Amino acid sequence: MALGFLTSRRVTTSPKFTEGLWKEYVKDSFGTFSRRRGVWEPSRLEKWRETLASGDVVVAPAEGVYGYCCDPFNERAIYKVMSLKQRSSAKGFIVLCRNIFDVMRVADVTGVYEKEIRRAMDAHWPGAVTLILPAKSSLSDALTGGKGTVAVRIPSVLYMHEYLSKWKGPLVSTSLNISGYPPARYEAEIPYGPIALKYPETLSGTSSRIYNVLTGEWLR
Repeated sequence: MALGFLTSRRVTTSPKFTEGLWKEYVKDSFGTFSRRRGVWEPSRLEKWRETLASGDVVVAPAEGVYGYCCDPFNERAIYKVMSLKQRSSAKGFIVLCRNIFDVMRVADVTGVYEKEIRRAMDAHWPGAVTLILPAKSSLSDALTGGKGTVAVRIPSVLYMHEYLSKWKGPLVSTSLNISGYPPARYEAEIPYGPIALKYPETLSGTSSRIYNVLTGEWLR
C-alpha cells in the first residue's frame, strides 16, 4: 500500500519520532484494512459521520463494549456525553486515533517524555491499551478532566478503523452506560436515540487496559 498519506500533512515534530515503527504499523494496519470488506454500509457510515460533524453524540463498538462517541474538539458534545452517562467532569475521556498524526492533534508526544512515550507506543500500539499522555494545552478541561493529560489509544481491531477512517480524526469513545453500571455489550442494550453502528456479534465485555506513561503506573 502506498504511504502517501504519511507525507501529505505538515507535522512539526522530531524527525526521529516518525521513523521506523510509526510508518510500519500504520502501513500494516491500513494495508490490511483496505483489502477487507467493511462491516457497515457506506450510507450508514456517512449518516453516522454527519451526525458526529453536527456536534451530536453517536454510538459505535469498541473492542469489548459499545461506546458513546463524539468530537473531542467540541466541548458541547463532550458535556452531552457526560450528561448521558451521569459522569463526573473530573474523570476525562478516552480518545481513539487512527495513527500517530491523530495522536499528535491531542497529545504532546515530543516533549520531556518523548523517550517514554515512544517506548510505550512501541510496546502497546496498535492494541487494546490506552496510554495517558501529556495533553495539548488547547484541549478542553471537559476532555482531560482538567489534569493536563489525555487518554489515547490506537486500536488494532479492524472494524474500529473502519469508522475511524470515515471520521478522519480523533474520536472520544467512552462505555455506553450510566456511570457505575455495566456497559452495553448487546445490540438490544443500545438506547433509542443516538445513531448507532451495530456490530453483528455480541461484544466480549472487556475494557482496555490503561497505562500512565508519565508515572509508569497501570491504572486498569
